[in-house]
Amino acid sequence: MLALTKPRPKPSHIWDKGLNLKEKKEPQIQKPDEVKIEVLASGICGTDLGIYNSKESVKKEMAHAQIDPVTIGHEFGGKINQAGDSALEDLGRMLIEKHWITETEKRSLGLNNGKVTKKANLLKFLSQNFLVSAEMHLTCQHCRQCITGQKHACPYTRIKGIHQDGAFAKYVIVPISNLVLFRKDELPIEIIAFMDAIGNAMHTVQEGGVLGNNVAVLGCGVQGLLATAVARVSGASKIFVTGASNPLVRESQKRMNKKFLLARKLGADFCFDVSFKSDRLKFLEQVKKETKGVGIDCVLEMSGNYQAYHDAFEVIRNGGKMALLGLPAGETKIDFSNQIIFRGITIQGIIGRKVFSSWETMTALLKSGLAKKLLDLGFVTHQLDLKNYVKGFKAMQAGEAIKVLLRP
Repeated sequence: MLALTKPRPKPSHIWDKGLNLKEKKEPQIQKPDEVKIEVLASGICGTDLGIYNSKESVKKEMAHAQIDPVTIGHEFGGKINQAGDSALEDLGRMLIEKHWITETEKRSLGLNNGKVTKKANLLKFLSQNFLVSAEMHLTCQHCRQCITGQKHACPYTRIKGIHQDGAFAKYVIVPISNLVLFRKDELPIEIIAFMDAIGNAMHTVQEGGVLGNNVAVLGCGVQGLLATAVARVSGASKIFVTGASNPLVRESQKRMNKKFLLARKLGADFCFDVSFKSDRLKFLEQVKKETKGVGIDCVLEMSGNYQAYHDAFEVIRNGGKMALLGLPAGETKIDFSNQIIFRGITIQGIIGRKVFSSWETMTALLKSGLAKKLLDLGFVTHQLDLKNYVKGFKAMQAGEAIKVLLRP
């Protein structure tokens, strides 16, 4: 099968930019708890773009890859192709527990007391009637974080698409414990294919606590736009969105204005291009005006830019909360005493999705109308054949795309 790959970086060697589209052996189930998925669509995310550009922070992670070269990609939607024996039994139980099959179907699929007697029937039924995605952060299941409901913070996490083969290919293998199952009429594949990304925004909003609160979303890329949409449907009061164009490039400003237009349609009340001093001052003044001088209750930092951190400390109220998803490079100075401690500010780092509360909550929000809104507003700007991956990555790099999907 064709797979989009990146060689594992080697110490003291140049890690060439770009990716390689090459033939790899079709993966096969090796363990009874594994599921083989036929990928129907996969999304390019910021991490994939970092891999494409051989970003140093990603290089350090991919140096620990368990295979070489690695098939990248971790956002995807597909359908079940094969399943190991115990995985198939778990899938059967899942159908029964969720009341997704009738008694007649139960008998025709050979589901009896937790056993599957008609495996081919069940696999065919699943393939024809369900779509899937998966939590691509594979955790150890045994550490303190995993057993206390913090799997997203497992120190032994391995990520498919970085450490193990991912989803930019025809097939991908995942453990049944990480599978997320949808009835075919629940959500469109174009949404399921990037629910991994929506889940990051969902987790950030969950930790920020936006209900009834004034919110600042710093960054107007994919994650900033998704956080805006999720914050709005989650009951935020006023939403302030900032982004930063290149003030010397007119096209960059035009693209930012288009993103601001989309942000407003997704729920933003105010948008500011903080690369311009005048707009940044307007942002600070508008916050003071709308909050009567109190400040922002909840800051969602999605940009990964340290200047945004400085903006956050200027607008957040005493006792407010920051949720940080963006990954800045290098270091910055923070006055812990005066900026955080004496002001009673809570700072929460965000990694991945809460397993599985982020998935469950975002599924409910998407089904309630958010999925249709995202598609109707053109959030998915490009759908390309996997062979045309360069076009998709270049569109993202140039700021011409929002969400790019690749079809194997």
